[in-house]
Amino acid sequence: MTFFRRVPTTAGSTLSTAKTQNPAPEKLPTKSKVEQKPKKPNFSSSHELVALIVGKEPNVKKLVLHKEAACLYSPVFTAAFNSTFLEGQTQEYRLEEVNEGAAQFLVQWLYNQELTITQLDDGKYNQDEVESLIQLYILADKLLLPCLQNLTLSELWKVCHKSKFAHSYNFHYMYANTGPGSPLRRFVVDHCASTLCSHDYGLSSDNFPKEMLVDLAAVLASSLSSYASAKLRPEHRLTQYHVPEA
Repeated sequence: MTFFRRVPTTAGSTLSTAKTQNPAPEKLPTKSKVEQKPKKPNFSSSHELVALIVGKEPNVKKLVLHKEAACLYSPVFTAAFNSTFLEGQTQEYRLEEVNEGAAQFLVQWLYNQELTITQLDDGKYNQDEVESLIQLYILADKLLLPCLQNLTLSELWKVCHKSKFAHSYNFHYMYANTGPGSPLRRFVVDHCASTLCSHDYGLSSDNFPKEMLVDLAAVLASSLSSYASAKLRPEHRLTQYHVPEA
């Protein structure tokens, strides 16, 4: 016959049971990456400077900034200025495909993570500033700066919201410097599809790249309701396609 003995409760087991019944409070979750303040340069190496050479010869501009500010956010700048290649030797980086305004926006953001858009303050439409923002978005993509891309797109929306998307001659530049599925392409196409009237396309037809017109057609077609699509079918108004008979 087997007998079971009661095991005496020890201080250790009592403490263990207490811990099980009353577990220690969990640590409060830390702030998410979105909530955390963005990193900023502390200028521990303030004597180290680099230069951005903007534009093409002979009309170039030189913007000088702290190396730490340039490299803190962009892995492209970090690799270039710390390499054995020309950029690393001269501490200069060429930005031939953008204007001075786009480069100034870039430097502004590298130091402050903000963009000051003049026309949003004074209410006066500025075509050059819009063009600089578009170039900035594409430049930020090349420099692997997604935060700057998103901020630039938000600022572009504010500008578009205040004025009609009249800067259509930039469409060729956008499409020449972006690929299919680009967020910038989708933004511009959706904005045009939702705001432009039929006569707007005729007034500035040369300003729309062929690829953009295909994208616009796809968006507009997908936006049609089944009722609207059925109403457009030729059999409902076939006589409208007849030619005059003598």
